[in-house]
Amino acid sequence: MKTKVLNLLLILIFCFSCTAQDENDNGNKIVQRITYSTGLNNAFTDLVYFKDQFFLVYRESDKHVFGRDGVIKLLNSVDGKNWKLIKDFAVSGVDLRDPKFAVNNDKLMLYIHGSTYEDKTLVKFADFRANFSDNWSKLENVTLDNKIKTTAKFAGNEAWPWRVTWQNGKAYTLGYNGVDIFRLYNSEDGLFFKSDSKVYSNVALPTEATIKVSPTGDFYALIRRNYASALFQKYDKEKNEFVTFSELPFTNFGGPNFVFLNDKKVLFSGSFGYVLVGIYDLETKQYKIISSFGGGDCGYPGIVIKDNFLWLSYYASYETKGGSSIYIAKINLEGILAE
Repeated sequence: MKTKVLNLLLILIFCFSCTAQDENDNGNKIVQRITYSTGLNNAFTDLVYFKDQFFLVYRESDKHVFGRDGVIKLLNSVDGKNWKLIKDFAVSGVDLRDPKFAVNNDKLMLYIHGSTYEDKTLVKFADFRANFSDNWSKLENVTLDNKIKTTAKFAGNEAWPWRVTWQNGKAYTLGYNGVDIFRLYNSEDGLFFKSDSKVYSNVALPTEATIKVSPTGDFYALIRRNYASALFQKYDKEKNEFVTFSELPFTNFGGPNFVFLNDKKVLFSGSFGYVLVGIYDLETKQYKIISSFGGGDCGYPGIVIKDNFLWLSYYASYETKGGSSIYIAKINLEGILAE
């Protein structure tokens, strides 16, 4: 009961904060709406800056789930203001979802998940990758070793590799299946992933998770749990597992994402009634919310920090009849980073 009350108070605070900031923009925060299609569910974004241009990606369908199979839209921009559609990705009979960029040194990749349904029942997981180097011309299959016993009754990959992170030429992802798998996978080529020897579980089974590497080379993860608070974890080399060092009081924190500002502070984002942006201090284990956006069905932010500005992609339904739209926010971090 206490958790529900706290969550409600936080939503009300963030709601007021979002409205006030949108109405009293002093030049430190600019929001641009990218899509305007009534009745379409445009959602699940990601954002990257690579080779002097921004890339924005999102899913388009008529429903959040169990509607028309999702199509992935890829756009680019040199200034962050003028966007051009450069590629559609579609796979017959597969609902493409949650596209995520990954950078390996001078290589940019796009990972896309696919779900197949029969009568609103999940029957198969599939995953794909496209490469910037071949002008995004094709999708390659991404597979898991499927060595884990699961009670989930669907074919294909045993888990959903939600976001891929590269470090020293090796790819890592925390995959989940929403039933009984939440596990670290790794890959030498970013196409075939092997599971490790540990199953990471908590009181509430984790789902979406982002792994990032700190300036000191340590692995951190920000993890969503559907019925419990979000987790910050750090990889413990001796225990060979991610260990929780902090919880954030955001239940069902959708699309968790973060970047390191330095070796002591992290900028994080995700959805909790609104799209929240906060700063987390790894030393004090304290956080503060610096901004909030959108409303309704919303979230799944992409993060780019460039020239002391935060560029944030996200989706929100609060002003789109019968659907949701894609947005880009630009926040001046100069004063925030100086604190």
